[in-house]
Amino acid sequence: MIHCILAKFRPDFLWRDRLAEIRAVFEPLVPDTVRRVRILSCCVDRGNRYSVAILLEMDRDALERYDASEPHRLWKETYGPFLESKAIFDCEPDFPETDENLGFHIG
Repeated sequence: MIHCILAKFRPDFLWRDRLAEIRAVFEPLVPDTVRRVRILSCCVDRGNRYSVAILLEMDRDALERYDASEPHRLWKETYGPFLESKAIFDCEPDFPETDENLGFHIG
């Protein structure tokens, strides 16, 4: 399963300057809770775009562990106040999982 978090930060929050910090929040999840973490940043500067896409590849039953994890709490408490909007999307991909299909691998 891929748990995808789309986050749009407020215009006054300099999220690009904090991208390394955001990535560091999720790194402790690998490999105990998730198999892979990918954090993609938007490359187009338009007001109708989300800032980042956070992709967590995990077993479906790991979602409860993720929700109860310290990185999840830290993400919500640290960056939640700076969000203008967010969307969550969970899916079972129907294509081969490669870096070309899902972006960059970190961790």
